[in-house]
Parts: sequence; C-alpha cells; structure tokens
Amino acid sequence: MIGINRHTGRKIDGDAHLAQSINDILSTPKGTRVMRRDYGSDLPNIIDQPINGETMIDLFQTTAEALQLWEPRVTVERVQILRSTAGFVEIDLTFEGSDQTTPVEVSL
Repeated sequence: MIGINRHTGRKIDGDAHLAQSINDILSTPKGTRVMRRDYGSDLPNIIDQPINGETMIDLFQTTAEALQLWEPRVTVERVQILRSTAGFVEIDLTFEGSDQTTPVEVSL
C-alpha cells in the first residue's frame, strides 16, 4: 500500500507506511475523529494510569483489538512494554504481515 508521510508529505510504502498507520491507530483516542468516532484506541487513556498488572492487561488487549479492527494487513503476535513513565509508554509489537512470511517488529 502507498501513502503519504505525515511529516514530509513524500510518498511512503511498505513497512514505513505500515508503521505510520499503526502509530496513528494507537495514538488516536477513540471518539476524536469526525464521522469515524470508533476509529483509534483507548491506549491514550490507559497510559495515564498506574502501570500494574491490570493496566498491563488492558494495554495489551486495547492494542490488539485496535489493530485487529483497523489494520487488516497485520495479525498481532505479541505486545511488550519496553519502557513506561508517567504519561508515556514505549511498546514493541511483533506481528505477522499478510504479505510477508516472517514476523516484523515495530517500536512505537
């Protein structure tokens, strides 16, 4: 799939387009897109909560559900928290791309 880089306006495709799409889905709070209120994820609301066992499960579930719904090119295999501080979380995703034979990792 071909798209436009949100920062430069240049054409992007392949893994760069996929990474941008995943980042957009996970960083967009649900209810903020006009005419598409269910687009995005609940991840922005979760990262402000204390990171404990329950919050981590919510984070994993929210990430997997949002990508399953909005990004048909991938199947999530693993969600891992690399770093977290107040209001920030760095996630490492391992997923199987529908057009690839080996898993690809994207850090957000």
